[in-house]
Amino acid sequence: MGSKFGKKIIRLTESDLNKIVKRIISEQELDIEELKSKIRKEKQKVIAHFDGIYKSPQTISKFKNKSNANNVISFLSTIKIRPYFTKDKSPTPTANGWVTKKEPDVVNLNVYKITEGDHIYNTILHETAHLIDFYLQTLGEDTVTTDTGGYYDPEDKKDEYVASEAETIARVQRLRDMLDIGVTESKENFSSKIIQAIQSKKMTFGNYSFRKSKNGQFIEFSKPGQKGLLSDLWGFYSVMKINGESQSDISALFANNSIIKDGKVYLNLFKIAKVNANTKNIRN
Repeated sequence: MGSKFGKKIIRLTESDLNKIVKRIISEQELDIEELKSKIRKEKQKVIAHFDGIYKSPQTISKFKNKSNANNVISFLSTIKIRPYFTKDKSPTPTANGWVTKKEPDVVNLNVYKITEGDHIYNTILHETAHLIDFYLQTLGEDTVTTDTGGYYDPEDKKDEYVASEAETIARVQRLRDMLDIGVTESKENFSSKIIQAIQSKKMTFGNYSFRKSKNGQFIEFSKPGQKGLLSDLWGFYSVMKINGESQSDISALFANNSIIKDGKVYLNLFKIAKVNANTKNIRN
């Protein structure tokens, strides 16, 4: 029977509906199995990444007790991933991933939020850096041996997240991984790699105009109206992308190392370089 618009009306029986529902459920289960496989592969890549780091002489030289580098390598094999595939099942639905000291060997993932691009790998890497930080503390080792504080004191919870030392450590690790920054880089070379990433369009900042200082310490951005609060600066850097993808944790790292002056934002690359050079989670 046709409608007045010339289209057919399809009547589904209960049997037809059951078949459709079963097919949808089957496809969803297949997707979940594919995601589980991807999570396993990305975790292996992250573990291999950190395994190489803690076997390097540069990393070992940073330890008070050199044998602790091997202890970290052994710890890596104990790390587990707990995935959440639906928002209603997750205890922390707005986060990409998280860890807790109560479960110091578990990375929690909200998979439904991070299925695109390299987000699964990036999230596992970031959260694994936190677990390594926790583990180093139990060994009596300092993960970072320099001040990671920024120019502004935190005024609320969001500011505190931007300024967090633990988050800064993980963010530096992500920056190293993306831009191939090594612990042996001088502050000048560190700055040069950031500038090169910008000039090559690997790292972009939307339509912001910018220039670097003569000695390469600062990048000056022109965008008036910023208040100078950490969370406002985080929002300022939210347009930043690396390889075409937004990087919220790197935006927070830049926010914590920026200052407002005369309506301009100044990103201090030498300050981040110092944190990079004094953090045990290093890349050769």
